[in-house]
Amino acid sequence: MIDGYGTHGHEKEALNLFNQMQKGSVKPNEVIFLSVIAACSHSDLMEEGLYYFESMKENYGLEPAMDHYGAMVDLLGRAGSLVDAWKFIQDMMPVKPGITVLVAMLGACRIHKNVELGEKAADELFELDPNDGAYHVLLANMFASAMSKVLFSLLFVVSINVMVLDTECDLARAVLDRLLEKERM
Repeated sequence: MIDGYGTHGHEKEALNLFNQMQKGSVKPNEVIFLSVIAACSHSDLMEEGLYYFESMKENYGLEPAMDHYGAMVDLLGRAGSLVDAWKFIQDMMPVKPGITVLVAMLGACRIHKNVELGEKAADELFELDPNDGAYHVLLANMFASAMSKVLFSLLFVVSINVMVLDTECDLARAVLDRLLEKERM
């Protein structure tokens, strides 16, 4: 039920159910904690997710698996804390990151257009599985997304310069309107 709530956009209900579970006689296991961390990730509850991850180890003596580390990177990445996510991978994981962890990092880098950390995650992914084309596509999409932002900024600057030079400003307005329309798509 906790996973179902968390997966279908009812993160608060998932966490309420988990809190009720903690008060009862059934103790949460690794699967439940994975669902709780994922629910926190999907609802931007970064601090709560960090708390539950620590609680898993300290209060229940459960060792995180690779999926838990991937969920934590997803949690930090969705929140835009990419540097913290990368530090988590490098400093907090007692094992070498697996594919789920690195894909979560690369996906967050694509969303937030962080090419530098995305390339680092991709390099490690390619070492683990160099023949999977999906990672190459994700990396290419990250570059395209980041370039779109750079290109848009460059074209915006050019259109402003054209406005200054063009007393009528018709061409500049048309270019700017077209760029803004394209960026909204």
